[in-house]
Amino acid sequence: MKNLLVIVMLVTMISTVAFAQTERQLPNEPLPYLTGAEVVNLPAQMIGFTPRINELDEIVGDTLILGSTGWDDQHNGGCGRSIGYTDGEDWNVYIVWTKLTGLDQGNPRHVVYTTVTDDGAGGFVIDPLPQVQFENGYRSGYTTLAYDSPNAIGYGTFHYSPASGDPWSSVAVIENPWVPNLFNIGSVPNPFVNEHIWPHSTFGNTNNVHVTEHEYRTGLADMMQITYYRFAPDPVSGIMNPDHDGDPHVITDLAMNISSDIAPSTTGEQIAVGIVVARFGTLGEVFGETDDTQVNNDLYVFESLDAGVTWEEPIDVTQFIGPIYDALPDTNAANGDTMRTYTDNSVIYDDEDNLHVAFTAGIFDFFRVGVFYESRIFHWMLDDNGDDVWTQINHQPFAGQAESWARTTDRPSLYFDDDTGILWCVMEFCDWGPDSTDYGEGGFIANTDIKITASPPGEYNGLLWTKPVNVTNTKYTGGSDGAPAGESRSESDVSIALDSEGDYLHISYLLDLDAGSGVQDEGTMTDNPIVYHRIAKQDLLDIFEANAEWQPNYPMHVDSTGFWQDPGNSQWAEYGGFFTGNREELSVGEGSGLQPNEFELKQNYPNPFNPSTSIEFSLARAGMVKLAVYNVLGQEIATLVDRRVNAGTHNVTFMADELPSGVYFYKLSADGNEKVRKMVLMK
Repeated sequence: MKNLLVIVMLVTMISTVAFAQTERQLPNEPLPYLTGAEVVNLPAQMIGFTPRINELDEIVGDTLILGSTGWDDQHNGGCGRSIGYTDGEDWNVYIVWTKLTGLDQGNPRHVVYTTVTDDGAGGFVIDPLPQVQFENGYRSGYTTLAYDSPNAIGYGTFHYSPASGDPWSSVAVIENPWVPNLFNIGSVPNPFVNEHIWPHSTFGNTNNVHVTEHEYRTGLADMMQITYYRFAPDPVSGIMNPDHDGDPHVITDLAMNISSDIAPSTTGEQIAVGIVVARFGTLGEVFGETDDTQVNNDLYVFESLDAGVTWEEPIDVTQFIGPIYDALPDTNAANGDTMRTYTDNSVIYDDEDNLHVAFTAGIFDFFRVGVFYESRIFHWMLDDNGDDVWTQINHQPFAGQAESWARTTDRPSLYFDDDTGILWCVMEFCDWGPDSTDYGEGGFIANTDIKITASPPGEYNGLLWTKPVNVTNTKYTGGSDGAPAGESRSESDVSIALDSEGDYLHISYLLDLDAGSGVQDEGTMTDNPIVYHRIAKQDLLDIFEANAEWQPNYPMHVDSTGFWQDPGNSQWAEYGGFFTGNREELSVGEGSGLQPNEFELKQNYPNPFNPSTSIEFSLARAGMVKLAVYNVLGQEIATLVDRRVNAGTHNVTFMADELPSGVYFYKLSADGNEKVRKMVLMK
């Protein structure tokens, strides 16, 4: 193990920044260009930066700049997790990123982290050492975070070269227990032929840091190995112990692109890894004359049931229908499915250890050998019968050229909220609307924004998705020549914290000030902020209710295999709002003793009300009954009845004098049946 010296980075920060929802305009002139020779300080106007509000007016949440970097390709493909959150009286946020020292591509690259905590008054306290370096190597980077939320411990994982010319390796770090901000490195052994780098990681409740690595291949279109390893960190001794039950082994030799994502179940015994695999390797399917592209792929999920020791046969998540040669010469019919996965996915288990997967599907033309940036994001899961079900999360039509390793909408990042049962998804998208000038100085790379959507708890979890909300919306409207370097506001490498319990979602991303295809291709390098973005769940739910729109589903397969037929035809009113409680067929459980006309819950009166209202319900026979009131997060705030109730009609008064104005729901449960209605408190 190597003890690593702490290096306080050059970027200075303000210790406390209060949350604010007010608009803060940025200056019209470009931010200053930097050569790499200066002492780098963030411009004062960027501290606590809030993106400018424009005509769509959907800016949501509070933002804080944690640092900056000239290395704007934080990940070549899937981002994994770069942010961790611990709930509690003193909450804690832990964010990692790759820092280029100065603005010369040949300068050393390091991995740094910052912590943010609650100041007790609704604001932030940033770690007194705002950027702490993990290592003293030469070209470290592409970091992800294995975060132990209960203990608020972050284990950074990244690839690392001690000095120029030295071999690369994937490493994980652990903080020295006696010297704060001093770290020890644990290296992943490499018994394989080629170097294995670009690690993605997660922390499981078996006290393991689980790591996947990607093979450094010779050609970009070569298939690559994805390998697995695990550590058993010991925070008491400060040692990142190798766990020999998880010794390095190959998950697959057929991977394509830097695409793996990894997630543990609630117990940590199940581990899922999503990997984009080449159809040339699995099916022998050749796209073009030599299959020299990276886009003809499926998505497979590999699962371990013993915390990474052994692995099951993979699940073919996408199962794209390939070319149908019998349909030729009609190339449209012969194309089969006209989508393929690209370089990312997000895997997660819910609180019942059901697996959810989100992935990017780009537009694909097999016989014309055409690939397009237009893309969709889909969600996959197994239904109660064990059948595959695909639903659309987002669709972004063609909008110019996306950055390298990207599509018009991509980088989904899933989070399941144990408290409410809501499944959230954060994603990136690029769009020229409302005008066609929102691109970088190069003239063809579209700026990127961040969207968030959610799927309601219960029966429709993973099936219904709200219209995504743009939470950054930083469109450039300053002229027809695109945004000059320094004036772009292109958010990328978005990640959501896995344990965003409580009132907020916690996300991180890089704000690229010169939208381009990559750090290697930009005309002008810029010092780009690393952003922490805190968003109130209630604000998003209010916007969902105001928009009153579900995302329409779209068949992923040409024969509609696994296409979920929405019984409500994507109509918001058909489901009674986000919590889907007002339709009669959704309110009455199947196979119960009571019939719908024997089990009645009437609309409260008056409605809206202040501060009291009357709720009437009827039962055909006596039984145990619960009548409770919930807020829009699905949290129970009042129990009105919880006892045996005789048959007949009953009336209960609800007093809400201590509650704020807003939308509430009341639910009646009896003999396996449930009914829900909505009421409005207006003071």
